[in-house]
Amino acid sequence: MDYCEEGGQATGSIRAIINDEELMGRKMSTLFGTSKDDSRMKLFKRIGFTLSTLFLLLTLAIHVVVDEIRQELGGKMVIGISVSLIVVYVCLLIRSFEPDSIDEVSKTNKKCIFLASVSYFFTLASFGWMSAMSYNIMSQFRLVNKLGKFAQNNKIFHSSGTSRLPKNANSQRMAYYTVYSFGVPAFMVIAALTLNYVDTSIDPLNGNGGNATLSPSWRPGFGEETCWFTSCSMGSAIFLYG
Repeated sequence: MDYCEEGGQATGSIRAIINDEELMGRKMSTLFGTSKDDSRMKLFKRIGFTLSTLFLLLTLAIHVVVDEIRQELGGKMVIGISVSLIVVYVCLLIRSFEPDSIDEVSKTNKKCIFLASVSYFFTLASFGWMSAMSYNIMSQFRLVNKLGKFAQNNKIFHSSGTSRLPKNANSQRMAYYTVYSFGVPAFMVIAALTLNYVDTSIDPLNGNGGNATLSPSWRPGFGEETCWFTSCSMGSAIFLYG
């Protein structure tokens, strides 16, 4: 089934770009893969994903084994980032082996949809942990600037600038960061999966009926081309880059 054709007029301009012979001739690819990846590109990605996973595992092991690092709030956040990225790269590695068969890459294949959902969740989770870590660093500098010598005299901070706030304060912050880093991705995945199965055969924006509530260009399209977002809609721009 050609899901791109189902989109009707709403995806016509997108299909025109995708079917452009000059663009197709360049064999463009992305980190998350496309249905046009050749065997050489897939091999290159497999090597890259494997190396990335190994070094992330090494980073995770160091932060888990070394007690002094693990107890720090920043160390716990690095663990969160590492775990999220490891899952992402493992999913990407698995997807680099996905065949071109329509039976394997399909909206009716639960494994394909599950792989897309897990990849999407942990990709957003890694972004969430990075933004949480950035906010945490900013708040630490803000506190140092605000308290000044009082903070140093009362040993709230090490000379290196790392936090020495009470453990319960760090635990509370970590709880907030965890809810944010995993909660927002969970909401986005639920929204994407819900919209992935909404009937978009009728486009109310173009006057082709009134039953559908979603424009075809909004659908994520998991399983339409690969076990990821389809290039036949604006799904990746809305749910990933938006």
